[in-house]
Amino acid sequence: MTHATALQNHRLMLGGRSFLPLMLGGMGTNISTAELALAVERLGGIAHLSDAMLMDLSDRLFGTRFTAEKRSEERRVGKECNAW
Repeated sequence: MTHATALQNHRLMLGGRSFLPLMLGGMGTNISTAELALAVERLGGIAHLSDAMLMDLSDRLFGTRFTAEKRSEERRVGKECNAW
């Protein structure tokens, strides 16, 4: 029996759809990339992209300022709370 035959013999049924028993997920930001998830999906499996620290990744890859703006807002709110 080949690996491909073994996978076909153990298909998963979820929501009326059939999937190969290939699952990917929970590896963290910038490890479970879109390319890796798409490769698993194209093989008929199920993949999940991590969204942990997505804002930080966006800042590093695209030059956005989500994380810096959040820290700035947290400092502002903290000062307001301490003023009470």
